[in-house]
Amino acid sequence: MYRANQSSIGCGRRWNGHEIAALHETHKTVEHPQVGLLHLDCDVLRLDGADLRIVLFTAAPGTPQADALGLLASLDVTPARQTAE
Repeated sequence: MYRANQSSIGCGRRWNGHEIAALHETHKTVEHPQVGLLHLDCDVLRLDGADLRIVLFTAAPGTPQADALGLLASLDVTPARQTAE
């Protein structure tokens, strides 16, 4: 939320005004093709008065999952250009 808060005045206003609330919290296991199984916390946030959901996947600091998410964040995710056939 820190990055979203910094990049969007509206998001920061809503977050600080508590217009964004946690809908539910759970745990998910995701299998990523590059880093394998990730056991993550999953939080679903909602914006009051709108049909908008934000799904956040996080890992506890210092865990292998946090290291794997850090590795994924550092990878180049620019999509490959497709050539015309």
